[in-house]
Amino acid sequence: MLFSIVMPVYNADTYLNEAIESILRQSLDFKKNVEIILIDNNSDDNSLEICNYYLRKYPNNIKVRKIEEPNVSVARNVGIKELYLINI
Repeated sequence: MLFSIVMPVYNADTYLNEAIESILRQSLDFKKNVEIILIDNNSDDNSLEICNYYLRKYPNNIKVRKIEEPNVSVARNVGIKELYLINI
């Protein structure tokens, strides 16, 4: 993968589809070059379901993690740790 995108998610169901679809529509070949790591911060809307939909649709390019603490800094750190696990 050339690009890894860490996206913290907290109660984002109103715009999460649009954000992910924007990444998918880029001119770079998504399936060959991009991975998205979605970190759900214990959302209480449909955000996790949306994340899991994209995980099922693109299992080789999408990773979904759920954390219990709604904290964007913790979510970013979880995503960075995930990058190190994937790219070792």
